[in-house]
Amino acid sequence: MNKKTSGKIAIIGAGISGLLLSEKLIKEGCEVSLIGPTDERPQTICSWRSAETPLPQREHVIQSWQSWQMMHNGERNVQSSSRYRYEAINALSMKKSLEDSLSQSLKFNRVRQKVHSLIPETNSMQILTDKEEYRFSFLFDTRAPKRSKDCCLQQFTGMYLNVSPKTLNIHQPILMDFDVSQAATDGVTFVYALPLGEKNTLVEATQFGMTAVAPEVLTDIGREWIEKRSKTTLPTSLCTSKEQGLIPMGSIIPQSRHTIPFGVAAGATRPATGYALRGIEHQLDLISPWMKTKKAPAFKYSATARFMDSIFLKVLQNDPSIMKNVFWQMGQKIDGDIFASFLCDEGGLRGAFSAAMAVPKRSFIRQAFRR
Repeated sequence: MNKKTSGKIAIIGAGISGLLLSEKLIKEGCEVSLIGPTDERPQTICSWRSAETPLPQREHVIQSWQSWQMMHNGERNVQSSSRYRYEAINALSMKKSLEDSLSQSLKFNRVRQKVHSLIPETNSMQILTDKEEYRFSFLFDTRAPKRSKDCCLQQFTGMYLNVSPKTLNIHQPILMDFDVSQAATDGVTFVYALPLGEKNTLVEATQFGMTAVAPEVLTDIGREWIEKRSKTTLPTSLCTSKEQGLIPMGSIIPQSRHTIPFGVAAGATRPATGYALRGIEHQLDLISPWMKTKKAPAFKYSATARFMDSIFLKVLQNDPSIMKNVFWQMGQKIDGDIFASFLCDEGGLRGAFSAAMAVPKRSFIRQAFRR
C-alpha cells in the first residue's frame, strides 16, 4: 500500500452532499480532497421552494409545478399553491457537472477509491483505501448513515419511462396514490409519479415502515400501477433506467464517530418525509461560520418540526393501518401553501397546528403521550 499525506480537509462520499460541500469549501479558499467512487446512479431530487433555487441546483431543474395530487379509494385530491412550487432536479446531471467543474480547480484533489477503514490519530485521521493511505486534519463524512434500532424506513424503487405522462393520465406530480397492493403489513405502500417531460415519466413504488421488503416486490407494484393506468402491458424497452434506495426516517448513526458528518449523515433528511435537499442547503450555509470556529456545522430542523415528526413516526411504528388516512386527510383539509410550508419546515406553529387538526386525533394524541 502506498502512503500519502494530503492537506487538511477531506470529504468521504462523492454523492450530492460530498460534491456540493467540496464546491462550497473551495469557494471559501480551502484545498479539498474528495474520496469515493463516482456516483453514477440515476437520481431525481425534489423539494418545495418559495424562493429562487440556488446554484448549481438551478441549472439542473427538470420541471416545477404549483399543484400536485393524492389518490385514495378512487378519489383524487388536487392541492394548488400560489407561493410554493414543487421542483424536480436531475441529480445525475448535477453530479456529472460538479465533477467536471471541480476537476478544473487547482484546490481540488479527486480520489476515486472506496474507503475501507479510518484510524484516528493525535492530530489527524488516517484513511485507508484499497490502494493508498492518507492523513487529513479535518474529515467530513457524507456516507449513508446506519439506522438506529427503532428507526423507520422509507424504501423506494423507481422506473424512468420513455412514456408520455398523458398516456398514464398524469398532469401534475402524484405525491401518493394509495390504491395499490401493500408490500408489508407494518407500514404503508403508495406510488409516486412525476411527469418529467413530453415523453418522460418517473414512477416509484414506495414503502414507509419498519422493515425492508424485496426490491422486486416494489418493482411489481409499480409495474401493476403503470399497466393499470395505460391499460396495456409495459414493454421492457420503455423502461430506460431504474433507481432504488433506503432512507432512514428517524434516529441515525454516522458510520464513524471520529469524523464530521454532513448531509443525510448529519440529519439533513426531514424524518417524516424523506426530503433532504433543503436540509443539505441549510448545512452548506453553516460552512462559513465553521471556517471561523472549526466547530462542526450542526443543523437541526425546528423544534416544532421535530416534535411533529416524532409523533408521526410513532404512529407509523405503532398504528400503521391509519397512515393512509393521515396523509389523505392532510391533503384534503390543508391549503396547498400551508401544506408545502409545513413539509419544508417554513410553516411554524400555524403549519403544525393545521396538520394536527387535519389528521385522526385519537391516535396522534395517544402517541404524543406515549413514552
